[in-house]
Amino acid sequence: MNSVKIEKRSISELKSWIAEHDLLDEYINDNDKEPSWDGYIMVYTDEDLKAEHIKYKISVQVKGKCKNELINRKMITYPVEYRHLQNYYFDGGVVYFVIAISEDAKRKTIFANALTPVKLKELLKSAEKKPNQTKNIPLQRLKDVHELYILLLQYGHDSKRQGTGQCELMRKTIDLSKLRDIDKLEATVISANSEKEALKKIEGTDLEKILKEYNAI
Repeated sequence: MNSVKIEKRSISELKSWIAEHDLLDEYINDNDKEPSWDGYIMVYTDEDLKAEHIKYKISVQVKGKCKNELINRKMITYPVEYRHLQNYYFDGGVVYFVIAISEDAKRKTIFANALTPVKLKELLKSAEKKPNQTKNIPLQRLKDVHELYILLLQYGHDSKRQGTGQCELMRKTIDLSKLRDIDKLEATVISANSEKEALKKIEGTDLEKILKEYNAI
């Protein structure tokens, strides 16, 4: 399967998921030539999908990989160029999708990483500052459209609070190496009604790894 077909099938799969949810809509172009981005996913507060009910407008990038061995994995990594990571950071983040497609094109799996400004700042710190240098980013498998919706809600909430790489808040964020010096941590986990439920929802995520490393959980 050639690269154009892979990209079109990948975007089509993501669009079909979005179409299943009453509070989601998309503006993603096939074969988009805009640098770093492929379009947007809109999250609404009402099923009428009117402009006054837009909750979040989320920038997205969609890639496709035609490999049978990726279909059943829970997590994959994908190389992203430093210049694109930098663009996402200064724009306020991006939700990065990789759709794995089987070689017969009958099976597809959607992987995603909600790259907030804080995440991107850490990625950029460890990346070589060369335009064509790449950094492998991890992406988690999405089980269904509800999981996609929750990921988008969480990302929208977090990225809105964090701003962009050019704002004062991001310039003042602390280094993770200094996390042990912090007396109190606060995190908002969308759709969690208790601490136990919140901890269950962050299992296997970057947040869980960070909290465990610094003995916060």
